[in-house]
Amino acid sequence: MNGPPDGAAAQLLASQRTYYDLRAPDYADASKEPDRNLHGLMAQHTITAIVEGLGPLGDVLELACGPGGFTSELARLASSLTALDASPQMLERSRREVAVPSITYVEADLFSWVPDRHYDLVFFGFWLSHVPPAELGPFWDLVRACLRPGGRAV
Repeated sequence: MNGPPDGAAAQLLASQRTYYDLRAPDYADASKEPDRNLHGLMAQHTITAIVEGLGPLGDVLELACGPGGFTSELARLASSLTALDASPQMLERSRREVAVPSITYVEADLFSWVPDRHYDLVFFGFWLSHVPPAELGPFWDLVRACLRPGGRAV
């Protein structure tokens, strides 16, 4: 891995973290006015089908877990689940809403975080579109570093 981003990429990632910290209380709340053009939220049955379609999960790392939309389904089927996010507010919301004590939550910047173990599955729901183009290489290096041999990234 190349270390944490600098310059424009670091500024973009910092602004994303600030955005999600500020939006955590009402993020994805259909009763609130959206701050961007939304075409609707992903239905829970769709999330369930996606996760169930992955088959056996084993030890799972969820990157950029956010408020826990996928986290609850991953926790239901994984042997173990580590949920990582840079936003402490989103992590707190996920802890509260998912409420599965066996989940290990980690607050960390993905680009400076170093995994201390390997996983069968590295999952990220809506994160890839947030990775600055200059950081795609380091991001995929991180994913590879997290995977056991034969592991999957989704």
